[in-house]
Amino acid sequence: MNYISKIFLLSIIISLFVTKIFCDISVETSLDKKDISIGDNINLSIKITPPKRSILINPEYDCIKDWYIKDITIKRDKNNYSTYNINMVITTFKADIKEIPGIDFEFIDKDKNSSIISTKPIEVHIINTLADNVAEIDKLKNVKTVKKLEIRTVYSYIFLVFVFYFFILLLFQILRKKKLFKQLKINKMKNNMIRNLDNLLLQDCNLEIKYSVMFDIILKFIKVEYKIEYNKDTSNIISEMEDLDIPPIIFRIMSDILERIQISKENKTELTDTVFVKDVNNLKFVILNSIEKTGNL
Repeated sequence: MNYISKIFLLSIIISLFVTKIFCDISVETSLDKKDISIGDNINLSIKITPPKRSILINPEYDCIKDWYIKDITIKRDKNNYSTYNINMVITTFKADIKEIPGIDFEFIDKDKNSSIISTKPIEVHIINTLADNVAEIDKLKNVKTVKKLEIRTVYSYIFLVFVFYFFILLLFQILRKKKLFKQLKINKMKNNMIRNLDNLLLQDCNLEIKYSVMFDIILKFIKVEYKIEYNKDTSNIISEMEDLDIPPIIFRIMSDILERIQISKENKTELTDTVFVKDVNNLKFVILNSIEKTGNL
């Protein structure tokens, strides 16, 4: 009888000891929300009190099936150092999820023995913003797809802009060169006039003929420079030149030469070679002054 009593008493003591151990182990879980849309974050808070002198093995980021863990924070409780406060930021991209499954946390005691403490599953409601409203989906099906502007199309527009810019630049250069060639042609004609005047000084003929040749050169110059064509019988060139936009000094030189040409035709007075040479040099000055600097093509 005494033997049976001792066994009974020992069983009670062991039961009380085991109960005490398991009473020290606790797991609490909480969520900041249970209704979320796909991709929304949930803050899962877990408070675990493991067996004494047990250390938590840090959980992996894939410890929750079908859920994506974005962040894990583990802290010791300020009031009870053996308690762990674990916070997880989690989300899911599956619409058929109904719960957050239980999570296994591994602890190791001082003797290197491993133990597992698991949380209970927590029900959640995943809101599928597309599938929860069939009518909206039908509307979306009836909406015509807007044609996308592809990257190749953008590059095509950029290419067209550059082609247009190149074409405008090329056209500008062609017009510029055309203008330069035209001016070169005019300058060449003026240079020929100057050479003819130099040759005229070397000619051994009377002044009437020389002034007649000079008159032809003046008519060509007026035609080239002022786009006005006179004939040899025109006697009022000077009066008509007054209407042109001619610098005063140029007008005075031209009018003086034309007056002497008219005198040579009428033989009113005898002209000298000295005056002729002066007129030639003055006319050369007028022509040289009109030659534009075209620069390099």
